[in-house]
Amino acid sequence: MRPAGELVRVRHDAQGRIVVGSRGIGRGAWLCRSSLVCVEQALARRGFERAWRRPVGADEQAAIRHAVVEAGADRGGPAAGVCDNDKTPAQAGAGGVLEGP
Repeated sequence: MRPAGELVRVRHDAQGRIVVGSRGIGRGAWLCRSSLVCVEQALARRGFERAWRRPVGADEQAAIRHAVVEAGADRGGPAAGVCDNDKTPAQAGAGGVLEGP
């Protein structure tokens, strides 16, 4: 399993906006920090839909991509990285997304 510092949580705030960060209430999806590859894998495998228990439309998918890349840039991380997913499917869910409350 990856260290917590290598993961980022993607969730919705009370207004329904996409928020990247570990704090906050609501269902969140965990994935590799600032990795566009991991985001694309999670979207293709419907990882966010499973984690959030609802459909994710095209506009929201674009917002997820943007928010994850921006969060990595804000923390001095790469704009897009490679997800060398070493988690088992049970640990990561499909697409590198860790589902959580």
